[in-house]
Amino acid sequence: MSGAVWNPLDAHQDTPLLVRRLVAAFSDAGGRLIAPASVTAIEVETGRCRGVRLADGDVLACATVVVACGPWSNELLAPHGLGVPFQWTRFEAASTGAAPFRIGRVVAGQSLFRFFTPPGMDAAAFPRDPSEQIRPALGFTEQIASMPDGSIQFGCAYEIGSSHDQPTVAGQAMACSIMSRNFPALSELPITRQWAGLVAQTPDGLPVIDAACGIEGLMLNTGHFFGNLAGAFSGKLLAEAATRSDASYDITPFALNRFTGRGHAVRPRLSLAVFHHKSG
Repeated sequence: MSGAVWNPLDAHQDTPLLVRRLVAAFSDAGGRLIAPASVTAIEVETGRCRGVRLADGDVLACATVVVACGPWSNELLAPHGLGVPFQWTRFEAASTGAAPFRIGRVVAGQSLFRFFTPPGMDAAAFPRDPSEQIRPALGFTEQIASMPDGSIQFGCAYEIGSSHDQPTVAGQAMACSIMSRNFPALSELPITRQWAGLVAQTPDGLPVIDAACGIEGLMLNTGHFFGNLAGAFSGKLLAEAATRSDASYDITPFALNRFTGRGHAVRPRLSLAVFHHKSG
């Protein structure tokens, strides 16, 4: 071990459970959930957002549309001359059946420091595990945690610039090999699921949170490279902007025009917020 960081408050979240709770809260508050459904276009007339078009051809009329599509946001924005500059990155992970042991905190190995290189350090100072040579194009961040149901989630291999949203043999081989050596008992557990997720990173690493991107009634909440907390908080900020509530935080530095140099339109009037997510 070449170094370590310990935070007694370190924790992780059960993301599927969080999403279910958010959906339930939305419904309980009177929101209308349309699923399964996919938005294929934003309806704009004379510079004003009029609603969205679904894959089945139906149009949902509304005065406000929130584009919160992560890496797929530009598919909806490009027809209107808008776009967020970002780079795709795929992260892979896996989970096991219930384990007879628990990991008290999130554990991250030293390969994580190649991803978050400490100031003054060269990423090359943290050597690659032999298993990482299976496919050198992949990075690896070496993380593992126990879930409430007793399962173990671990990973994760990643590939910068890839829009392929499925786990790879090489990425899973790295994770299984490295984490089984770090935690020998892990090697005895059955793998119940393997998956990959895509995120988009902007040039400055910050998300785009914009209530006035140039089309009246169109709001942006995208480009989150790390979204567990930032995504939820930015949703709250946009809700405040849409309802003209007192702002918890100034979102001006996160506007799209920091990349485009364009001015802003008038703040939107809230009627209905539509969220579209293309990934599973």
